[in-house]
Amino acid sequence: MKSLVQGIQGMLAIGILFFTPSAGAETVEEMFSRGVRSFEDGRYDEAAGAFSSLRDRFGVNSPDVLVNMGAAEFSLGRPGRALLAFHRAMQAAPGSVAADTAAINAERVRADLNRSQGEHPEKDGFVFGRYHDAWSATLGWLNPEAAVAVFLGFWTLLFGSLGLRRLTERRRFARLLSGVAVAAAVAAILTGIAAFGAVRVSGYRVGVVLDQDTALYGDPASLEESMILPEGLEARILDNRGGFARVRLSSGREGFVSAGSMGFP
Repeated sequence: MKSLVQGIQGMLAIGILFFTPSAGAETVEEMFSRGVRSFEDGRYDEAAGAFSSLRDRFGVNSPDVLVNMGAAEFSLGRPGRALLAFHRAMQAAPGSVAADTAAINAERVRADLNRSQGEHPEKDGFVFGRYHDAWSATLGWLNPEAAVAVFLGFWTLLFGSLGLRRLTERRRFARLLSGVAVAAAVAAILTGIAAFGAVRVSGYRVGVVLDQDTALYGDPASLEESMILPEGLEARILDNRGGFARVRLSSGREGFVSAGSMGFP
């Protein structure tokens, strides 16, 4: 735990280097500096409050602020809120240095949660990691825009070759176009499946359990929980119903949890 906090503190400095406050927003600059000083002095509660105020009161959704917020929350022993902040940082500016820092820190928090299960045998059985299913496991690495573009390219090639084949009178050229059409059709089917999966995965809403011992219900009207979820578990949000969120775990199990117990990036 101590080494993990030190590692996240090291990553925190990167976020500070790349933070660029809004022009003329002196209050934002002062609050950010106060948060950094509080964190460095070990006053993590004050640091988390300052970074949270930057986002909630001033609308500063900078990934650097969110990375710092996550570091402070983890140092306070709130891994669920730390993961939520890191998720938000990754979504705020994908591909940025701060987003990469957030991804590294999120993996460190997950690893720490998995290690800590050994200290609480009654809570074993959960695997802390990014939400995954068959689609995300096989096609989650694909860029959805690129996958769709490749599919459309083969689709165009298929119908283009079929059209030219109907127009040509040369048998040799017609056979060549037939071969191209067959190859394009196979490629279109495969890339179509890949594009569908990539777009599907990109549309997932993933939430994080914020409270320890969060009840999962089979039905929102039920008074008896079907499972107890630990803090820091990540699940796919399927929909919201009243004050409940319908979630699906990586195991495939579905249920309802109180919306107040889940964090939504």
